[in-house]
Amino acid sequence: MAFTPKTPYLTTDGIIEIYEDEDFKGIVLIERKNEPVGLALPGGFVDVGERVEEALRREMNEETNLDVQISSLLGIYS
Repeated sequence: MAFTPKTPYLTTDGIIEIYEDEDFKGIVLIERKNEPVGLALPGGFVDVGERVEEALRREMNEETNLDVQISSLLGIYS
């Protein structure tokens, strides 16, 4: 039987800024269908072996159908 190490559940969230020409218009939020329902930043879990940046791009695309460019890191929380 193969040994599968347990890894922590890492999550990532992104702030997608919307601009019209050079004017900032707002951010993209998603509507959560599961508890807690409401509006949220798009995001999700990092798969085992996946880089955080890859997970962020994948989750943004899955939840918003947008291809995003990562411009900066806002913070890391644990």
